[in-house]
Amino acid sequence: IQGARALKKNIDGIFVIFIAPQDQETLARWVYGRGKDPLIDMARRIETAKHELADISEWDAVVVNEENKLEQTVEKVYEVMKSIINQ
Repeated sequence: IQGARALKKNIDGIFVIFIAPQDQETLARWVYGRGKDPLIDMARRIETAKHELADISEWDAVVVNEENKLEQTVEKVYEVMKSIINQ
């Protein structure tokens, strides 16, 4: 998110697509399901993500990444990209 904010600040006309979890429960399941990081780090990541989701309106487009529907998510991103290119 910080990188995307920096790009938006420094590059005129850049278009940013935010990929969002379908809900906070799914987000927590994804983070804890990885099981790679200490619990404190995972909890911190979830809190950070909650704040990022609260600022979702700053992005040019939002695509919801529904659980077990990766192909549909990719298709949604593709459709957003096509619409931008065709403007």
